[in-house]
Formats: sequence, structure tokens, C-alpha cells
Amino acid sequence: MCYNKTTFLDLGYIVIEYIDLFATVTGVLSVYLSSKNLTQHWPVTVLSCFFAAWLFACLDMYANCFVQAVSCVLSLKGWFSWQVGKASHVRWASNREFLFSILAIIIFTLFVQGIYRTFYELALFDLIAAGFLILGMYSLGRRWVQSWFVFLFLDSCYIFIMIHHGMVFSILKYAMYVYLAQNGARSWSRLARNPQLVAA
Repeated sequence: MCYNKTTFLDLGYIVIEYIDLFATVTGVLSVYLSSKNLTQHWPVTVLSCFFAAWLFACLDMYANCFVQAVSCVLSLKGWFSWQVGKASHVRWASNREFLFSILAIIIFTLFVQGIYRTFYELALFDLIAAGFLILGMYSLGRRWVQSWFVFLFLDSCYIFIMIHHGMVFSILKYAMYVYLAQNGARSWSRLARNPQLVAA
């Protein structure tokens, strides 16, 4: 259990429960703002990635820890794209775009597998989840409706992972993520059909 573990990432006066709590609060706020198609979600997302990376490091989920750093970079890229209008409206990705993105994720997973050859307990899921998280963040930056379906699947899986680790706040966080991802999928689907609408 991570609660009983001491790592070089644990600062004596900060306990894992607070890291979990901060990751939960910033993460839920980020997903809520992004489901409303608001640019303001990006700085919150960067902060959420920081706390999530710290938490994943404590859980020995190093692929996900690494991918949070990648997510920060993708968040900055997405923030820039939204600001300058490169991703000016919500849309469905073409089959070719989305399949190419999935292929890139498979290559990423195989690459990381080559680095971490020893699979233990939840390590395989760790790699796969890390890949899908990058896919979701990239899709979100492109304002693809499919991003919400990626997050819906991934967050549902994470609920069981966090139950395994006993991370109470994270269990609640991913349950809220599932709810918000459903809302995001519905809202963005409407926006894709009619870009003149304001997300509600």
C-alpha cells in the first residue's frame, strides 16, 4: 500500500493523502472546464498533471508518471492551439486521423515496453493506460469529440486500479471523471453538429 511507503518524492511534512486530494481537486476542475469548451482549463490541467505525476510515482506507476510530463507539454501545445485558433472548433476526427493516432500510441507502448521488460502486477495496464492518456490529451488539444470516449474508457479502468491501491480520493476523482466525460461527449457532440452553440 502506498500509504505505508516512503519514497524520495515524499516530503516529510506532505503525506500521500494530500497529494491525492490536490490531484483530485485540480483534475476534476480541469475536466469540468474542458467539458465546457473553456480555454481556462489548460493552466489547471498543467497543475493537475504535476500532482498526478507525483501520485503515480508513489504508486510505482512510472509509465503514467512519465506520461503526465508529456501531458504537460501537450497541454501547453493545446493551450496555444486554442488561443491562436489552430483548433478553432469542436469536430469529429476523421477515421484516418484517429486510426493514425491509435497506431502512434501502439508504437509508444511497444517502445516503453522495450525499456521496462519486467512486467509486475499492474505494469502492463500502466503502459497501456499511459498510451491512451496521451491519445486523450492529444485529441483534446485538437478538439476532437473522440477524446471524451477515450477518457470515458480510461477513467472507468482507473477506478478499479485505484480501488486496488486504496486511494480513496482518486476513486472518487475517477468516478467524477466518468460522469464529466459523459457530459463532455454529449456537449461536444452537439457543438460538432452546430459550432454556433455554446457548451452548456
